Amino acid sequence: MRNSEGIRFISKGEGRPILMLHGLLVDHRSVLPFESVFGADCGWRRVYIDLPGMGQSPCGDIRNSDDMLAAIQGFIAREIGAPFAAFGYSYGGYLAQGLLAKGADLLGMGLLAPVVEAGFENRQLPAMRVLERDEALLARLSPARRAEFEAFRVLQTEVVFEGTMDELVPGFEIMDEAFIKRLQAAYAFSFPVDPLPELFNKPVMMVTGRQDHIVGFKDVFGLLPNYPRAQFSVLDRAGHNLQIEQRALVETLFADWLGRMEKDL
Repeated sequence: MRNSEGIRFISKGEGRPILMLHGLLVDHRSVLPFESVFGADCGWRRVYIDLPGMGQSPCGDIRNSDDMLAAIQGFIAREIGAPFAAFGYSYGGYLAQGLLAKGADLLGMGLLAPVVEAGFENRQLPAMRVLERDEALLARLSPARRAEFEAFRVLQTEVVFEGTMDELVPGFEIMDEAFIKRLQAAYAFSFPVDPLPELFNKPVMMVTGRQDHIVGFKDVFGLLPNYPRAQFSVLDRAGHNLQIEQRALVETLFADWLGRMEKDL
């Protein structure tokens, strides 16, 4: 489906809304595998969107992250309502923090490898480290595919490669590259998301990768004072694609977050 601004989205189930926000460069397919956590008649309406300029959503007149957030706020007003839960992966996690800072009525917030410091040069990052490597797999990849796969994955295995091809590459191949470059040049909000104007006393999930050399984990840890009910996890053998590299652990933590929100209702 598309809303009046052309934002493509998929809605699954009925009940309390949960907005699922993907990261930069990819599309809704990067977070769609969390469907496996939701059972039949689970009481959650899952809304997966393609952010403008990614997937099948046009960029429109968006110039920066403030504009992106405004587009999402408009989508929420027309298609979701309040209260709702927000889950964000990477840049989607930055947008979720922006929604909260702007006063969104949230049931809870889930952050998976979220952007905290918009400027890459300001991030506290570990060095890139590969912990498992399948040489036979790498040998059969094209040079371009191999270079891209090796650059980001802590576990360079068949399972991780298949997940990458199914969940990340399809979105990467259809993004609006010119728009992404413009957005990256105006990536930071014009307002702070840390500290929050007031403490957020709803269930929060923060899951990070110990070997994530894209956003790291130390900056996320620094957000904890804002969230008295946050559960913060740092997963070993996990980089920026930790939902693929450590799928079972991430989905367990996601399910726990859902359960904590349900207990508050």
